[in-house]
Amino acid sequence: MTKPVPPPPVATASPIADLSYRSYTGPLRNRSVRWWVVALYTIRKARKSQGFWVLSAVCVLSYIFHAILFYVQANVSSVMMSQKPTDYVLPFFSAMNGNLNAYCLMGICMLLGAGSIAGDQRVNALMVYLSKPITRADYLIGKWVGLMLTIFSVAVVPSLLFYLMMMAAYSSNGFFAHTHWLPVQIVLAALVPSVLLSALMTGISAWSRSSFTAGALFASLYILTGIIANIIGFAMFTHHMNVIVMVRHASIPGIIDAIAQRIFSVTITRHEFRIPGQPGIPAPPLSFSLSIAFALVVVSIAAARTKIHAVEVVRG
Repeated sequence: MTKPVPPPPVATASPIADLSYRSYTGPLRNRSVRWWVVALYTIRKARKSQGFWVLSAVCVLSYIFHAILFYVQANVSSVMMSQKPTDYVLPFFSAMNGNLNAYCLMGICMLLGAGSIAGDQRVNALMVYLSKPITRADYLIGKWVGLMLTIFSVAVVPSLLFYLMMMAAYSSNGFFAHTHWLPVQIVLAALVPSVLLSALMTGISAWSRSSFTAGALFASLYILTGIIANIIGFAMFTHHMNVIVMVRHASIPGIIDAIAQRIFSVTITRHEFRIPGQPGIPAPPLSFSLSIAFALVVVSIAAARTKIHAVEVVRG
């Protein structure tokens, strides 16, 4: 007696309705660029923010003001038959490191970076993000680089446009003879606040539970370090101008200013240092300023990494 043949199994429907991915032959993203997905979110957020565009426009106004000021000074010098050579580098330093531009970059950093990690922690979104195929390093690097590139674009684009305008207007007056490395100097000077401010904001945001708290701490740190450095410099080293300069530049805005002075090779003489018959006192050594900036960046990123967890870590 033969056994009955069992009926063929009934094909079950696939739980995924769209199976077109099986025949996909397009490009695949490498693991090394997973952080870029996180960075793109910050960049797209900046493009949709009205506050970002307002602050960027104010930065452009700073360059317009310095362009007009340079034009007036150049015409006055030509009328008075001044023999002093025209300084084409100083307007770029003044525009990029003036108070208006500096506080606009600080405002953009607060606007976009205060809630970058603090907001995710407040709604427990890290559990979702880190459950995806990204690591803590991918998440942290993406947040930092996205904010850094946004600040860098605001710092460098108006500067390069200013350079093109100056090149077109003064190419016949010896502009190229004194500005061989000016485009490189502009890019390097724009990188300094971008890297430093974004790292500090990322570290503070990671340790905060609200974007308001992170923004307030960042603004306080930026402003108060400059005030305290000035007070300490004049209170303790009244008769040592070189030491005063180093102490005054041991703050967040001071570090950025000192590195920019070295990049552009300019010497700024402040009114309190003006001594008849003596040249201006240059900025602190580049190694001094870079060491402090590097330490701040490393500490900020390391502090942020300790607070990025998929779940709340309780230590007994």
